[in-house]
Amino acid sequence: MRVMEPKVEEYPKFATEIKTPDFADYAISCGGVGYHVKKPDELRDALERAMAAKKPAIVDVATDPKRF
Repeated sequence: MRVMEPKVEEYPKFATEIKTPDFADYAISCGGVGYHVKKPDELRDALERAMAAKKPAIVDVATDPKRF
């Protein structure tokens, strides 16, 4: 099922209030690097730093949970 179908078809919300894990911290705990992006103007720097890293990297981008 695509993301928009439940909203368009007016299905009741089910298990949608799940807390999202901190993926940047997860990357760090696994030996990589992780970056948090909360504002659009932070994205370029985080991506450049992640691509320059000499180990696996995750860029955790905050989005609006109410958008969908």
